[in-house]
Amino acid sequence: MTWGFFSVLHIITILFAAGLIVALYFILKNKSTKTKIITLLLCTTVCLWNVLVDFTDTDSIWKSMPFHLCGLNAMILPFAITTRSKVLNNLLLLWSLGALAAIVVNTAQAAYIVPSVTWVRYYFSHVFEFGIPILMFGLGLVKKDYKCIASTLLITMTTYTMVHAYNFCVAKFTDYTTNYMYSMKPENPIFDF
Repeated sequence: MTWGFFSVLHIITILFAAGLIVALYFILKNKSTKTKIITLLLCTTVCLWNVLVDFTDTDSIWKSMPFHLCGLNAMILPFAITTRSKVLNNLLLLWSLGALAAIVVNTAQAAYIVPSVTWVRYYFSHVFEFGIPILMFGLGLVKKDYKCIASTLLITMTTYTMVHAYNFCVAKFTDYTTNYMYSMKPENPIFDF
């Protein structure tokens, strides 16, 4: 069955994502801190698996770098979970919106077959990249700190600038073009519907 864009199946998977995050919250709510951290780290392995497969499953290293917000989010998650850093977790709370957008506005992935390994890898990694930062705060592993807003915005703007510079340099000095974080093209797939 094709995943589709706002098809019945797509809407069901969006609702399932929300249900999965809520279920994880209630399952972990009264568990020890150690159990919460181990469980969230296990969920992170799906995100890292997605990054690893993307990195190795292409003809060019230039086109397979994990420079979309979800890839960066996946690589930072293990550190954010184990250190329980306010700065990293507040940052990932903002960056998790990119994973949410990837699930809700799935125009580039609408042709995925459900279930398939590609769909499972894409879908669950984005669900966890969205859900884990929320769970870190919801489960009391990290406290929200409004002082982190400035650092979150600064890190995000710096990261976006560096990724855009990477896109520009790849296009200028190689035979490839990249469009990580959609900085090279004026259109953004989030607005393609």
